[in-house]
Amino acid sequence: MAPTVEALARRCRVLTFSLAADPAEALAQVDAALDHAGVNAAAICGVSLGGMIALHYAASRPARVSALVLASTPGPAWEPDRIQAFCARYGSVTAPVFVGAAMVRMWPELLRARGGWLRALPAIGRQGLRVLAHPASPGGMRRRLAWWLAIDRAADARRVQAPALVLAGDDALDRVVPASGTREYASYIRGARFMTIENTGHVGVITRPDRFAEIVSEFVKEKRGTVPLPDAAP
Repeated sequence: MAPTVEALARRCRVLTFSLAADPAEALAQVDAALDHAGVNAAAICGVSLGGMIALHYAASRPARVSALVLASTPGPAWEPDRIQAFCARYGSVTAPVFVGAAMVRMWPELLRARGGWLRALPAIGRQGLRVLAHPASPGGMRRRLAWWLAIDRAADARRVQAPALVLAGDDALDRVVPASGTREYASYIRGARFMTIENTGHVGVITRPDRFAEIVSEFVKEKRGTVPLPDAAP
């Protein structure tokens, strides 16, 4: 997510960190990050699996969330498909299968966002280096997935009090998490706004970071009535 973090940082203060492997510690981890930065309330932005944590945090800590952004987050009724469930069950042993399947699913999105093969290949190479330098934790992903499937996501969404923005890519391009499922949160969260990031699917934070940052920062600015300041950072 480095491209989007950098794009957001040009517009407002950004607090970011890697989520703990144990999802039971996630709420306390977000609390600790805000406390360490001296932030009482923040705009919380979660992408994909991170959106699950962001939603639960907003439902559980309303006083600390000034706005909520859910991007390409698995929907309230989402269940993993066979490949995702297989990879989650067997963890690190199936990591190459998981990565390979993800690349196959995201390839059409990368081509569309970058405008063809020649422009897509350098972007894929840069992202590949980031993944190698900062590998994901299969065990952590498995625990987060099991935790998330046990939660009543629709109930969490109904409990959100903060202004909310729900983001998804084009329906035909997000082959990881159905955009239609992500869109459902806009009907569960009172007053939520839904927007589509055109010409991208699940990884708009990689393929269209400037557009992603523009949408998020403008939403936060609008809901605060001023330019984002350090005491309420996405």
